[in-house]
Amino acid sequence: MAKTSIELKQVQYTIHIQPGLAAVQICQIYSTKQNKDQSQLEYLFKIDQNSAVSKNDQSLWSNKRVRRGQKKYQKGIEDGKTIVISQEDQEISNIKKAKIGCLSPGKLLKNQFVHIQPLQVFLNQFSL
Repeated sequence: MAKTSIELKQVQYTIHIQPGLAAVQICQIYSTKQNKDQSQLEYLFKIDQNSAVSKNDQSLWSNKRVRRGQKKYQKGIEDGKTIVISQEDQEISNIKKAKIGCLSPGKLLKNQFVHIQPLQVFLNQFSL
């Protein structure tokens, strides 16, 4: 199984402002149409130290998704199944990681996550 990068087709950001908080939703769509071999991917993203991830959802269009721990992930890889696991980096807590195993060519992968962070107010202006 080859490690490779895949094409980013689309990114959409949506921010919902709550009193004192911002819920930032990021939705990305990747394509493996150009890939010839099955892939194992690792996606890292950083959030602000004061933020918390409230939703992390990777869904494979036309495939089942499985996110039930490292053992199930390894078993899925061994069985040749497309499988996803999300976790926090053990050394740096604001780095989040999603691993996708056995991703076949010609598929679309939707990676969506929401993180919540406090809003800061300076002279009646909000900043993230």
